[in-house]
Amino acid sequence: MRYLIFALAGVLAATAAAQGGGDVKAGQKVYNSRCLTCHSNVQGGPNKLGPLLFGIMGKKAATLPGYTYSRPMKNSKIVWTDDALRQWLKRPNQTLPGTRMAFAGLSNPKQIEDLIAYMHTLK
Repeated sequence: MRYLIFALAGVLAATAAAQGGGDVKAGQKVYNSRCLTCHSNVQGGPNKLGPLLFGIMGKKAATLPGYTYSRPMKNSKIVWTDDALRQWLKRPNQTLPGTRMAFAGLSNPKQIEDLIAYMHTLK
């Protein structure tokens, strides 16, 4: 019985990790404090210093019309998946050398997961 409980706990933990462990409300706070200055997050919103981020999840990077992307971003093969965004949010300039994004990155893994959860709501 003990093994069954451990196995079930493992399955539940793996399921939670696969679905993402981020908190949407906490992610919105991270977005508002760290991203909103440079990026709009509402459908039809304007590009700012950085491009509009509404609806980017699952899309290829540098495809939003009306924004002038850096050459490295245009030439990248990035598709904004959870894993790609996770890597980007940790170290954008190391992920894509030559990007114009001046953001140094987030060092807190929980903030990253929360922000990814919030980004999924922007659709």
